[in-house]
Amino acid sequence: MGTRDTVKAILDMTGEAPKPLDLSHVFVHVKPKPPACEHDFQGWREFEDGTGGEQVCTKCGMGAMDHTLSLDF
Repeated sequence: MGTRDTVKAILDMTGEAPKPLDLSHVFVHVKPKPPACEHDFQGWREFEDGTGGEQVCTKCGMGAMDHTLSLDF
């Protein structure tokens, strides 16, 4: 079924033409990234399960392992 056939079928069923799709709300929640942290991995935190710990950034709290995994090699 082509576009014309689809519009005709909608007209036949509803008596009115289909309304254009409004996508303006899709882009409302897009926000720019905050400035990147200049990480200072001098902190330390223990894992909750007691299996060790990791260095953390004293400025933003990001773990060093999470930071390493987020790098795009």
